[in-house]
Amino acid sequence: MESKKERRQRDGAEKNRDLPPPLRLEIGNAQAWQGEQLLKLTPKAFAVLHYLSTHAGRLVTKDELIQTIWADAIVTDGVLATSIRELRKALHDDAQRPRYIETVHRRGYRWVAETRDWRLETRPVFPLVSSPRSQASPLVGREAELTRLRQRV
Repeated sequence: MESKKERRQRDGAEKNRDLPPPLRLEIGNAQAWQGEQLLKLTPKAFAVLHYLSTHAGRLVTKDELIQTIWADAIVTDGVLATSIRELRKALHDDAQRPRYIETVHRRGYRWVAETRDWRLETRPVFPLVSSPRSQASPLVGREAELTRLRQRV
């Protein structure tokens, strides 16, 4: 017969097995580490990882991710799904039993792992606002003429 102490030790060991390995993000270097192993991620997959993990515990919609990570491009949900698949593969995560990224069917994703050991730096890897390129006029060298037109209208 198993004692209470043995049962607690067994239960604790099982819980520890379910915990994901510690993950560390080096924002300035755009690198993710799982324990001592460097994860090989594309820049967009890293940006998705960073965004989800910094918004841990809440639903991040597909539209929010696409507008944030792919601000200057027109992309479909398939591009986002590819980045999520890349992250799950690198993190050894399972969509059916997620330890890092939970899918909220037809809506988006939620970071479910504990966020710890981040090395945060000031430079984000995803644009927080539209890039200057998207705000600039497509008519290069016509600022004076455009200014006069705006004044007359």
